[in-house]
Amino acid sequence: MKNKINFTPLLALIGLMLAGILLVAISTVIFFPNLTAGSASTNPIQFLGYVAISLILTFALPAFIWLRIHGSLARFDEPISGNYKFYGIAFLLFVAMLFVSEGAYAILTQFFESRGWTGFTEEPDNLKSVRDLLNNKALLPATIVVIAIVPAIAEEFFFRKVVFGFLHKQTNTFWIPALISSMFFAGLHNHALTLIPIFLLGLGLTYAYYVTRNIWLPILFHALNNTLSIVLVYAEVEESSSTHWTITLVASLLAAYLFLNHLPKRENKEDVA
Repeated sequence: MKNKINFTPLLALIGLMLAGILLVAISTVIFFPNLTAGSASTNPIQFLGYVAISLILTFALPAFIWLRIHGSLARFDEPISGNYKFYGIAFLLFVAMLFVSEGAYAILTQFFESRGWTGFTEEPDNLKSVRDLLNNKALLPATIVVIAIVPAIAEEFFFRKVVFGFLHKQTNTFWIPALISSMFFAGLHNHALTLIPIFLLGLGLTYAYYVTRNIWLPILFHALNNTLSIVLVYAEVEESSSTHWTITLVASLLAAYLFLNHLPKRENKEDVA
């Protein structure tokens, strides 16, 4: 490992992200002057357009510009060929991390509610918006595209390809870049109760990228997770939390086993230079 991580390029990425947020604010004033907190139900088409533009300007465009400026991230720019077992292992880990994150969400909800801290257990704004959008069932396909697929592409290029890929190039290790990029990923979702579940999912998505070098695999997993959430809201599925402890424990043990025993050996320094 190199002794010191150069964070300057990542600060430049954050600067590009902040510039994107400013552009979102400007475009909102120009193109969406009537946007309000209830627009998901009162003007769903306008709301979906706003979400798509926000994701592109905040994550996708900064990642694209950063990659154009800083160039290749070495071997992470091409998928690994000839070792397809890691695709299956990555999917198995993704499923395990889904159960771990859902279990963590349910356990944290029970913990906060048992202490009367209901302010922490309010439904995230994004799920409220999805629920409002799905009042118009004809919008289900458009909702899946904008709420599930667009963020999967934008966020995976930003957090996995750029943030994790750059930190891996600096450290030549998995865990430090994975933890930093996953914390960044979770923190920007801006909801206390989902912080740990999203962080755990971030680790699973990072693993998928790391072991295959194929950014489209975590994009697929991310989109599947988002789509599943939308479909569950659409179907109004109620889950029983009575088995969460057991399921979460089993999934956690499986995930720990896969993390500890199926990470590729550390690359030689020249492989990532």
